[in-house]
Amino acid sequence: MQQDDLLGFIFEEVAKTNRETHLPRLVAFWETVIFRRGGFVGNPLAAHAKLVALTEMGRPQFDRWLLLFRQTVDVLFAGEHAGHLKSAAAEMVNVIYSRINHVVDPRFDPANPTPGPRARQAACRESGAASA
Repeated sequence: MQQDDLLGFIFEEVAKTNRETHLPRLVAFWETVIFRRGGFVGNPLAAHAKLVALTEMGRPQFDRWLLLFRQTVDVLFAGEHAGHLKSAAAEMVNVIYSRINHVVDPRFDPANPTPGPRARQAACRESGAASA
């Protein structure tokens, strides 16, 4: 990510990320998310919110991070946990982006449902019609 044209300067110049201290925190965070045993302590939302005043933290930045994250997972991992890791990362992107930018999380926007909620809404409509 540090070499990426869109994200690199955020890590290097804005957040001034120290890889030696940041990498173990990232590992602990994702171990906590995936396996519930990483021992992560911290507030990723607050850490990202601090950057909003310093640089652009819009949808393009979050989408780019997610693309690079998914590509990295695809290269390094396979199986059930890899899929869960990518899904968890996508959820994290939506939550952090929405909260720090004060926008509606696309997963919960009733005017524009994502495929999961859209399918649940259709199933509810169908089951309601069937019981009428």
